[in-house]
Amino acid sequence: MFVHCYNRANSNNTKDFFQKLESVCPYSIKHIQTDNGGEFHKNFADYIKKNSNTIHFWNYKGQPYKNEHIEKYNKTIQDEFIDWNEHYFNNINQFNQKLVDWLIWYNTKRPHWSLNLTSPMDYLIRNNHLSRMRWTDTKI
Repeated sequence: MFVHCYNRANSNNTKDFFQKLESVCPYSIKHIQTDNGGEFHKNFADYIKKNSNTIHFWNYKGQPYKNEHIEKYNKTIQDEFIDWNEHYFNNINQFNQKLVDWLIWYNTKRPHWSLNLTSPMDYLIRNNHLSRMRWTDTKI
């Protein structure tokens, strides 16, 4: 997963996020799916159309369950990280550093019910799996 926090949700920040993602992603991003929020229009949508070979899919309005895995992940970040670290909001760089640390912990140490209370990394190692769930496609 790739995460980065901004002071506000707008199309300039969404474009910046996508450019950061493109710079660290080991291959080209072919598709992206978003809801219909204003942050995914204007500058971001123009960038996708003009500067990227990425196809942008939109969720149907009022149907967040069409993207339930992301909605659940966002709730987990909110409940387990953001609600406990709001005091870092006045320093967005420090907040982002803490967020990256949390994400590393989330993927390497935190037990997940769906993985029989093991971390995603432990699950991959123990089961010698190839993960195709995200752009990392990790082979152990």
